[in-house]
Amino acid sequence: MSRLIDAGMSDPFNLRRIVDALADFEALCTQMQAKQDRKIWVHCAANMRVSAFINRYRCEVPGEAPRVAGEALSRIWEPFGVWKKFVT
Repeated sequence: MSRLIDAGMSDPFNLRRIVDALADFEALCTQMQAKQDRKIWVHCAANMRVSAFINRYRCEVPGEAPRVAGEALSRIWEPFGVWKKFVT
């Protein structure tokens, strides 16, 4: 299970269904944009799935260079299978 929580730890947004379906990436983007005026904490049990989502978000929404976002991702894990395809 993954959660998107603001810095005050209130109003959690459960990301379980988002990480279970790659097509729900847009829902994550919507929630991130809705909370863009606050610091947020996004996590999951292994920090793998959510790091792939945040990597893609960083590249697609603010337009960060994939190389830069990928460096942060590679410190956590090297995506494989469907996750590798998702982040590239």
